[in-house]
Parts: sequence; C-alpha cells; structure tokens
Amino acid sequence: MLKKLTKAGFLLCLCLALFATVTCGQKNSITGKVTGTNKEPVSGATVTIKGTTIATQTDGQGRFTITVVKENSTLIISNVGFESEEITSTSSEPLDIFLKSTNTALTEIVVTGYTSQAKKDITGSVAVVNVKELIANPGSNIQSLLQGRAAG
Repeated sequence: MLKKLTKAGFLLCLCLALFATVTCGQKNSITGKVTGTNKEPVSGATVTIKGTTIATQTDGQGRFTITVVKENSTLIISNVGFESEEITSTSSEPLDIFLKSTNTALTEIVVTGYTSQAKKDITGSVAVVNVKELIANPGSNIQSLLQGRAAG
C-alpha cells in the first residue's frame, strides 16, 4: 500500500511540476508596423519594453515582433530623425504605430590630428591643406610636405 502511495505521490508531483513549467514559460508576443511620413515604413527603428533590456528592431517593411513576459507592457519606439513614442499594448492585435519626424540641427565638426572638436569650441586657428597638392609633390616625410602650407 505504501509503495502505491509513493508511486502515486511521485506521479502527482511530476504532473504538477510539468504544469507549473508550462504555465510559467508562457510569454506573449506583440507584433506591429512602424510608419513615418507619408505612411512609409520605418526600417531600423528600435522597439524596447520600458523598464527592461528587451528590445528588437523593425525590418525593411517596418514590421516587428517582440516577446513580453507580462501583459499591458509599455513599448518605447525610437529612431533617428523621429520623435520617440510610448505605447501600452492592451490586446493581441497587431499595432500600427506612426512616428512624427523631427528636425535636428547638426553642428560642424573639425577633426584635428589628435581629437575631434566642434568648430565653435576651437580657440586656435584652423588651416585647410589640399591633399591633392601634397600627393603631387614628392617628399621624404609629412613635415616637409606640410612646410609652408599652413601657418605655424
């Protein structure tokens, strides 16, 4: 009788363990499409679950699929040249997300021999040397090639 109870208890524990593994392993996936100006797909946009490190990117047609652990997750969609968008997913239907474009001004960068700096931050003088002229003149080293072409 004890052996039968032990076998029955073992089988019951095994079944419960398998059930718990299956239910804990269930994850939902969210799909959607990201579009921008003129309803054109945005490829390479980053889709991140807020508060986690889980992320994915959109494909060439702007589509994405991301796996979430809990329901009602907030997605952050971002891409260069567009405003970031936060969307809370409440259903299993595919999302249709529109990103608004932004205009950002780029600053000029000057590359010096040892670092790169914004042009407005440089306190010294800057000279431009034509590389074609340097190549046309034979020289033994770079110092002799640059001699007389830039101040200082």
